Amino acid sequence: MEPPSLVDKAAGRLIAGRWQDAYTTAIMTAAAHPDTARIFVNPVIKKALCEQSYATDPAEQLRKIRPWWGHDAHFHVRMHCPPGNPDCQAQAPIPSGDGCNADLDNWIADQSDAILHPKPPRPSKPKPLIPIHPRCASLLGS
Repeated sequence: MEPPSLVDKAAGRLIAGRWQDAYTTAIMTAAAHPDTARIFVNPVIKKALCEQSYATDPAEQLRKIRPWWGHDAHFHVRMHCPPGNPDCQAQAPIPSGDGCNADLDNWIADQSDAILHPKPPRPSKPKPLIPIHPRCASLLGS
C-alpha cells in the first residue's frame, strides 16, 4: 500500500494537515548523519524544509536533501560508499549551496505544469534488460 501523498503537486504546496513535525525531524536527522550522501524528497517537501529554521547547520543538511519526482509520500536515503568497496559506485558530488534557490522553484513549476497540462502518452518501446550484478542476483535468489 502506498501512503497518502503529502504534496498537492498541482498547487506546489504541502497538503494542509498531513505534514508533521516528526517528518522534518526524521529527514533532517538522516541528513545530519555523516554516512548520508543524499536524501531524495519531492521538490515541494524540499521547499518546505528550506523555509523552516534549524538549530544545527541547516545549509549542510539541506544540501544533501535533493528534489526528485515521485517522493511525495516517502523519502530515500543514499549512503556513501563504504571505503574500499569495489562494487559501490559513488555519485558525482552535490553542488555547493543549500539548494534552496531558483532551480528548486523550477522543479516545483515543472511538476505543477506536468499535472495541470499533461502530455499525451507516447507509444512505449520495450526496455532492454540490464544484467543484474552477481551479488545482487544472489540476494534475489536468481
